[in-house]
Amino acid sequence: MSEATTRELEAVSTFAAIARTLTESLELPEVLHRIACQVLELTDSQGVSVIMPKGELGVVVAHESPPPPSKLPVGFTFRPDPGLREMLAARREPLTRRPAAAPAPPLADPAIGVVS
Repeated sequence: MSEATTRELEAVSTFAAIARTLTESLELPEVLHRIACQVLELTDSQGVSVIMPKGELGVVVAHESPPPPSKLPVGFTFRPDPGLREMLAARREPLTRRPAAAPAPPLADPAIGVVS
């Protein structure tokens, strides 16, 4: 079996696992966490974050990374860069994206939580 065919079969298996996850659990945080885990495995990336819009901010609703664990907490609220803000615009569903770089350290803003 060729390497390309093997990769395609792995992708199909991963998405089948995601579909099983969606049908096994109705608890959104667990579903999003499992999806992040599967996307991490499929993409072999340094981390996967599921981000939902909250006004003009973004909120990390699920995150997964290989060891050592990431310090990016679920619930992290930040001001997205213009490119991410455009991707989040007019979306009601979560956005899953592979990070290009770690986010800047957060600044505390008691009015809206943690913002970078």
